[in-house]
Amino acid sequence: MNEDLDGYGSSGVCDFKDPCHKPHHKPHLKPHHKHHCHDDKLLKCFIFTCLKLKLILCLLKNNKFCLREIKKEIALLEKAIFSPTFGLKEIKREIRRIECGIFSPTFGLPEIKREVRNIELGVFSPTFGLPEIKSEVSLIETIVAGIADEIDSPTFGLVEIKSEVSEILAIVSNLNVVVPTLLLVDIKSEVSAIESAVFSETFGLAEIKSEISEILAIVTNLDFTLFSDIKSEVSTIESAVFSETFGLEEIKSEVSEIFGAVFSPTFGLEEIKSEVSTLLFEFEQFASAQGFSTNLTTGPFLASATEDNAEVKAFNATATFQSVTFEVFDIGTCPISLVNSVAFLDITPCCGASAFFVINPLLTETNLILNAQTSSTFGIFLYAATRALLVKQTEFFSADFLPLGTICV
Repeated sequence: MNEDLDGYGSSGVCDFKDPCHKPHHKPHLKPHHKHHCHDDKLLKCFIFTCLKLKLILCLLKNNKFCLREIKKEIALLEKAIFSPTFGLKEIKREIRRIECGIFSPTFGLPEIKREVRNIELGVFSPTFGLPEIKSEVSLIETIVAGIADEIDSPTFGLVEIKSEVSEILAIVSNLNVVVPTLLLVDIKSEVSAIESAVFSETFGLAEIKSEISEILAIVTNLDFTLFSDIKSEVSTIESAVFSETFGLEEIKSEVSEIFGAVFSPTFGLEEIKSEVSTLLFEFEQFASAQGFSTNLTTGPFLASATEDNAEVKAFNATATFQSVTFEVFDIGTCPISLVNSVAFLDITPCCGASAFFVINPLLTETNLILNAQTSSTFGIFLYAATRALLVKQTEFFSADFLPLGTICV
């Protein structure tokens, strides 16, 4: 048997039986020493109860899983949850920062889309985009190929020129006719000029060959890796543009949904305009029937027997002096009778006024109505509250005062 701090077996492994437990079997027909046995059972029950209490006390005082340790663990959990470094508040703050970064107008998703759109416009520009670059490269290749074909042409290329010059020299050398000296001089001069032009270092055949060689070298040494990178970038842009998730089709679909919502006959612009028009019409009807009144009322209310006085306040939000008069009427009689009134005269602009006055002098349950006469239809805000033994009972805020545009003014 394992032992606890008190020297007894652990409650989880102890194997002694509860002497207080009554067996369910039938008692012996002939009990032997009945009184002495009963005393032993009571003693055993008492000892067993003491052992149970001792075990419970040891468990409560245990350093590993006592109440103090449990409270300590709970305190550590609360400290971690409410930690300013890595608690719930910090997690919420980090999430808010991530959202701000994603939706930032400077470097968030809208800006990335805008830059990608600018890149697409540049890449597909008809003036200096990829199509124009390809067109110019193709034109250069065509010109270079044409020059090479002209040089290597058997009809009027370099070989043909050399052949014709040789033939001319042979014909001239074999001439046996008598030619005037001046004519020969002119011919030689012309031939010399032709030779000078053909063999000129500036724009002769050698310079032409040199320029053709440079063009061929440039075309041969073109960095086609750059074109491969451009094609790769263009392919990436095309895949993004034609993406089913966030490409042109998805954008068109979202724009179509927006248009559908905007022009929806149920809750689109037309319906909004219709509702606004209806509201304006009803407001105009209300204004034409009652108008902006300086006579305001709270409407009827019931004052209990303990509601003996009221507190009224007025605030002047205009640029001129204003006045307000509060009147309380007893509507339990017909015609109604004035109970009491209080007046605020010449309230300073941007200032307020307040007062207490009796509304139920008989201290009986009474049906009352509170009216207010103002000097302006706007810029004056009102408040009233009934009191019973200095405790607020019924409150009327500024929005609760309605126009009294009837014959009962």
